[in-house]
Amino acid sequence: MARKRTPVPDTEPFFDALDTETRGIALALRDIVRHTAPGLTEALKMGVPHWIGNDYVCYIADYSKHVNLGFHHGAQFKDPTGLLEGTGKGLRHVK
Repeated sequence: MARKRTPVPDTEPFFDALDTETRGIALALRDIVRHTAPGLTEALKMGVPHWIGNDYVCYIADYSKHVNLGFHHGAQFKDPTGLLEGTGKGLRHVK
């Protein structure tokens, strides 16, 4: 049985404010991040949830028709299938 995570008060208003469709996607992404990187700290920064270790690692951002899972150092990732989007020096995201 999966361990139930307690809500993070700092990020709950973000998720609560999303419409039904994007909320489901965003919450599923949050579960994936929490499961794969349980040592990261979840916090609301710049208006969206971020996961932080020694540095910023990833974030979830909502848009009118999609949700992004973004990576602060995503430009350093090997991405042979071209899944990641973005052209800046550091950030990459998946819609």
